[in-house]
Amino acid sequence: MQKRIKLIKYGDVMDYTLRSISGPLAYAFQRVGISPNTVTLVRSCLMLVVMCLFAQGRVMTIVWGGILLQVCDILDYVDGDLARLIDRPSKLGEWMEYVENNFQGTTGSLLGFSLILGIFNATLNVQLWVLLFFLVFGVHMKKSLIVTSVKSDHWVFNILERSSFDQFQNTMETSLVYRIGRLFVWISTRDINLIFLASVFLPLSFASHGFLLLNSTLLLIAIAHNATWLGIAFFQLRHLCLSSGKAH
Repeated sequence: MQKRIKLIKYGDVMDYTLRSISGPLAYAFQRVGISPNTVTLVRSCLMLVVMCLFAQGRVMTIVWGGILLQVCDILDYVDGDLARLIDRPSKLGEWMEYVENNFQGTTGSLLGFSLILGIFNATLNVQLWVLLFFLVFGVHMKKSLIVTSVKSDHWVFNILERSSFDQFQNTMETSLVYRIGRLFVWISTRDINLIFLASVFLPLSFASHGFLLLNSTLLLIAIAHNATWLGIAFFQLRHLCLSSGKAH
């Protein structure tokens, strides 16, 4: 009997679309004996190609970089699906994915730097480096508040854990701030997919607007990253203050 892959990511339309591609690929890789670590390694190598294409700063290299970037995102699903299919978790695989995601897997890493570098080489717009700073800063703060565990057993500090995330969602469902912020959270988690779309549609607007589409997309993502960490920080502080008030 074939083991079924459980949907574990964000549950949006993009999630279901990518899962419809990654699932069959994972089953195919399992049949031919390809390991999850091999998929992770291939994705890391492809990301290096993506960054080289972006750094050239030409329209068609950015288009091809965007297409390969989306392939990398699908492979990000595939390695996890494959690991669950063979039911053989790997500490090495977890380490490889952690390093890859932080080194080149978000707009706040070398991926964002390569894209900014490419656009800068083509336009000499120094404001792009300010944009890169806010991309990196936003991703760093978001990871610090959501992803990076701290020395505390209080659930509000460990939102990435499944039980904590469920409690976080239940607590915030009644909050207007959370409902408004969901759009920013979605943009922040879908930065790779948005860069892909902006890249492939770049030729349609380049003649009249240059790199405006890409610049606007990067600015939107930077705003979303920073709005996300500010929202999480507000939630954590609010919850802790309320808990402290009840204790007294």
